[in-house]
Formats: sequence, structure tokens, C-alpha cells
Amino acid sequence: MNEVIAVPENRRREALQHLLGGKRLSAIQRLESSGRLAPDSLWAVESPSGSLAAVALSIPNAGRTATVLASRPKKPADIPMVTRVVTASRDAASGGGIDLLQSLLSPEDALSLEAFQRASFEFLADLHTLKLRVGTPKEPPSLPRDITLADVSDDELTATMEATYEDTLDCANLRGLRSTQDILDGHRSGGIAYEELTQIVMRGDMPIGCAIVTCGPQSIADLAYIGLIPSVRGTGLGEKVLQHMVFRASLRRIRFVRLAVDDVNTPARLMYRRAGFSRESTQRAVIHSVKRLQVDSDRLGMSTTD
Repeated sequence: MNEVIAVPENRRREALQHLLGGKRLSAIQRLESSGRLAPDSLWAVESPSGSLAAVALSIPNAGRTATVLASRPKKPADIPMVTRVVTASRDAASGGGIDLLQSLLSPEDALSLEAFQRASFEFLADLHTLKLRVGTPKEPPSLPRDITLADVSDDELTATMEATYEDTLDCANLRGLRSTQDILDGHRSGGIAYEELTQIVMRGDMPIGCAIVTCGPQSIADLAYIGLIPSVRGTGLGEKVLQHMVFRASLRRIRFVRLAVDDVNTPARLMYRRAGFSRESTQRAVIHSVKRLQVDSDRLGMSTTD
């Protein structure tokens, strides 16, 4: 029977090329130089001839999460082999202080989904990646007279975020899987979190929502989080806050804003469409919870606005 092995140092390049493909050499080089690959992060099924038949890689992220990448089964008979390397990668990462493992699959890839499910991953959501081309900065969009955006401490921000999770339509099954501080750390890891792009939404002296935008390379920013408490959803306020955050990002010479939204979150999807976002891709998110503590949205784009 083919053996599952921890890929040794001298075969890492071979394993990464098997997993990512020869055309993604730059991605392989970035991974190798990032310092994020632990000695037990790469696992493979080794055939009797010594070749690698399937590979899985776990990459730790901020906020005590890890992303698992795995070879795609080409036929149903390959599913058990892929399940074995995913399981080995899962178990190794779980022993390294990770609370939640996640993977993003093609919605059409039923074989990979089954392989991950056999490795105790569960379907989370179909996530749409949306993108907006940002225009030249003009006047800031107006907010309702009693609404302001304000800088905020981490304690205030996490408390407000928790209030916005109530009755969320985005990745609702994640509620209770991670601490809010870990979630916040994950949100911020996507780029530079400037103070004016991490804002709490105030009605008078009452916090009713928050928004976080991180700025990355190539003039691209990510809407990491936007949420309102249930009592003010459906009023159009979410769209006003979104427009204001996009304007603030434009002052940083951002030309594109991206986000990810759960397919079932119809109100948020309609809001983003009205704001001019268009869909770039859809991925199927699967997760494995190591500890059931609180909610995650890292690089998954939870939005609980309208």
C-alpha cells in the first residue's frame, strides 16, 4: 500500500511542484522563503516506486487558523489517497496551536469535497469574491445626520463585532469557533490596517457597527469586515458606511476593493451589487474545527449589513 510520509527537506520542492504545478514557480519560491512552512507542514503519499502520488500542505495564518491545500483527485479511486494526506496535514497542524483549518475548493470539484469531508472537514459556504474599481476621490459620501465613524480601541472594536454577529447570514456555522481577538487578528493580516480604515459606526454615543479595510500591494484593498447590529439592518445604512469606507480607501490611492460574501447572504450581495461590485470567482469553503470557541471571517469575508 502507498505510504503517507512527512515530506523531507530534500523533497520539498518536488512536493510543492506536484501540488502547485510547474507554472506556479513564483508561488513556490514565495512559500519557501516565507518562513511559514513548518517541518511537518507537507505530507505526501509515496508510491512503491518512490514517486509522490498525492500531496497536502498546511499553511498557518494569523488568528490561529491554517489553510490546507491538497492534490485534486482525478478519479473516484483517488479520493482515499487524498483523504489520507489531508488527514495527516490536519493532524500535524492541529498540534501546533491552530483552532481552525480551512480550505477553498472549486464548486465543481465534487471529488475534492468528498476527500476533505472524509477527513472530517465540513462544508461551510459558497463564497463569492467581488471586486470594485474605485474612482478618483471626490467629496466624501454623506452619512445620516446622527451617524459618525470613529477610531476605536481593540476592546471597543471586539465588543461591537460580537454584537454584529447576532443573526448573521454570512458563514453562520462559524459562530462560536474562535475568540473575537483571533478573528480581528485574522482580519488585519490581509494587509495594512490604517487607523482611518478601522472604524466603529456610532449613532450618537452608541456603537452600532464597524468596518475594517486593509490595504495591500498593487493598489488593492480588502473589505475585511463590515457589520451592523440587527436593529439597524435593512435601513440602507450599511451601503452608506460601505461608500464612506471605499472613499477613505481611495485617499490611499487604492484602485480596487475586494471582498468575499456568502452565497446565502442575499441582502449583502444585493447591497454590493448596488455599490458597483462585480463577481470575480466563487469558491467552496470547508472547515475543520479544532476548538469550538468563536466566529471566524479571516480572508473569508463575513458581512452582516443590510
